[in-house]
Parts: sequence; C-alpha cells; structure tokens
Amino acid sequence: MQALQAQYDGSIATKERLTNESATLTMKLERADQLVNGLSGERTRCVLSCCDNMRALLRQLARSVAITRGVLSWDYILTTRPAL
Repeated sequence: MQALQAQYDGSIATKERLTNESATLTMKLERADQLVNGLSGERTRCVLSCCDNMRALLRQLARSVAITRGVLSWDYILTTRPAL
C-alpha cells in the first residue's frame, strides 16, 4: 500500500510540474506572438519610411542632374564659341 501511495504522490508531483511548465510555455508563446506582431508593424513602418526617403532623394537627384546639365550646356556654348 505504501508503494502505491509513493507512486501516486510521485505521479501527482509530476502532473503539477508539467502543468506549471505548460502554463509557462503558453505565456511565453503568447508574448512571442505579440512581439512578432509588433515587429511586423514596425517593419511596415520602416519600409514606408525608407520609400519616402528614397523618393525625396530621387527628386533631389533629378534636380541636381538638371542643374548640372544646364551648367554644362552653357559651359559648352561659351567655350566653343569662336573668338571675336
């Protein structure tokens, strides 16, 4: 009878330990899910921000190219003009 009681007590202790581990793992999985969902929103915001920055840089580059082209055109005209 004592052997069965010891086996029963051991089984109950194992059950409680496994129940606690299960609750801990469930909580960790919920937190991980929240973290992943939060980071996916951050990724979207970051991509949009990078796209906006890239558009601004491309507009700035286009303006710089246009100005440089105008300067080079005038330089060509002024330097290739026959001397008077």
